[in-house]
Amino acid sequence: MFDFHVLDMFELGIEKFVSLSEIKTSKFPEGTKPMLVFAGEVFDTDNEYKRLKSLLIDFFRGPTVSAVRLAGLEHVLHFTALEGKIYMRSYRCLLKKSGCRTPRIELEEIGPSFDFVMRRTHLASDDLYKLAHKQPKALK
Repeated sequence: MFDFHVLDMFELGIEKFVSLSEIKTSKFPEGTKPMLVFAGEVFDTDNEYKRLKSLLIDFFRGPTVSAVRLAGLEHVLHFTALEGKIYMRSYRCLLKKSGCRTPRIELEEIGPSFDFVMRRTHLASDDLYKLAHKQPKALK
């Protein structure tokens, strides 16, 4: 919403769902800020998918942090757009010894996972969208 107008609205249908309890692996600590990964060129080329990506980033962003430590990067949310579907997977990031300074990284699926299909969308006009993203000079 912006100025009492619907800015962007998306209806995503769930075609497949796997819950946290169905995947029997250890989870990450509560309150961990996720790393967001978007795969698929449609997130950069199609206007609807660009706006959906922006909405997902806003939804999962979490608090702003000033510094990041490598051991704190434990949770990955991966979104893949392929053949009209959007696949959301959640992974735990495992840091393994690699024999050099930087560790080897492995991903372990922890759930939940979704297979979405985009059903209905309502995008704001370009003028309203630009106005909603305009920052006051005092914040710059």
